[in-house]
Amino acid sequence: MIVARSPFAVAADILDPPENPYLKDPAGWGNDRLREFYWAKQVEVLESVRDHKYTAVPSCHDAGKSFIAARTACRVPKLGHGI
Repeated sequence: MIVARSPFAVAADILDPPENPYLKDPAGWGNDRLREFYWAKQVEVLESVRDHKYTAVPSCHDAGKSFIAARTACRVPKLGHGI
């Protein structure tokens, strides 16, 4: 069943769109949209990218740095803001 929205509700969403929930929860995008689980350090990297202009990640080999960098690169354009 299709429910018609009021023109006023549509105009309100255009003029004042609801806040994107993933702006404050970077790991939530991957969990909800991609059905992926990020371990604690990967979430820390995502939050650092969100909060800081530069992020450096010291780590060992095969710890998931490239994986989380790729997810960050996929996530940023979808949120409508640059790094």
